[in-house]
Amino acid sequence: MKTAQILALFVCIILIAVCGITDAGEKKLLNLDVPLPDDITIVDPAEDVPKDIAAFSGVWEGEWGNRSKGVLIVEEINSKEAKVILSQGKGQGIYTQPGNYERYKAIVTPENLKLEFRYGERELYTFSMQNDLSQIKGTVKSWSGIEHDIIMTKIK
Repeated sequence: MKTAQILALFVCIILIAVCGITDAGEKKLLNLDVPLPDDITIVDPAEDVPKDIAAFSGVWEGEWGNRSKGVLIVEEINSKEAKVILSQGKGQGIYTQPGNYERYKAIVTPENLKLEFRYGERELYTFSMQNDLSQIKGTVKSWSGIEHDIIMTKIK
């Protein structure tokens, strides 16, 4: 009997670690320490969306240099625009901002295989599909001209 209880406790601990339940009711994605909303919905692209653009649909993860973890979720996409969630973990070093997420409406540029959106007037985010369709390269450019890059891998 005691062995079954210990096994059940062990399974619960593993499930909590994998699901990443947090105090604030937000969830973590895999092992990345990033906040995410509870209402994520990924809609399959329509059949008329080109394969290279449809490949953006889903969940992407990476790291902004040594700054913070990042997750891009493309919830819905067509040939002109996309609904995305950008989540960033707590910053490192001098970038000590807390983790956060925002939803954006991104512009799709099919000829360049890019998604672009702005965080107010301060930052421009650009994500470009790589040739193998399993990675995207992201760049954020601030109003002051400072740029940070990220390579993200598709995980879902």
